[in-house]
Amino acid sequence: MTAFRVTDMTCGGCAGRIKRSIVAMDDKACIEFELKERTVLISGTASDAEFAEAIQDAGYTPELIDPTSAQAGNAGPNTA
Repeated sequence: MTAFRVTDMTCGGCAGRIKRSIVAMDDKACIEFELKERTVLISGTASDAEFAEAIQDAGYTPELIDPTSAQAGNAGPNTA
């Protein structure tokens, strides 16, 4: 699992744009969003760099983080 902090992801619309960009690159990707924490968790066949590029292509700024820290305060994932 790959985790990114995306501080400029502020709403469900942002998450939807990120999801569409990732799925266009890896249609088997499983994506979870935690909007409050501004994190994206991704499992798929692409590399971390490819996922980061897809998030950038959607117009956002990804920061690769440790997946366990992304899940620490997670009361439940929000999927978009």
